[in-house]
Amino acid sequence: MPVKVKICDVRTLDIVECCQRAGADYIGIHQIKGPLSEEKRNLLRNIRDFSGKMEIVLVTKEENIDVLVEMCSIFEWDYI
Repeated sequence: MPVKVKICDVRTLDIVECCQRAGADYIGIHQIKGPLSEEKRNLLRNIRDFSGKMEIVLVTKEENIDVLVEMCSIFEWDYI
């Protein structure tokens, strides 16, 4: 079984590009509690253009289902 690599706490498009060039399979966007910060919203506006084949993961500990649904509806995540 091949090894899969996820780089966590990706915060900028430069890091997304670096992960893509390095061959990462997944990138993790951390938003431990909702709602999504403006920093994350800005990143998500352009991330698909830079992510290539990498899948994008929302990393969170949000327990409020309404807030989690809102976080999930803002972006088409590959995994949560």
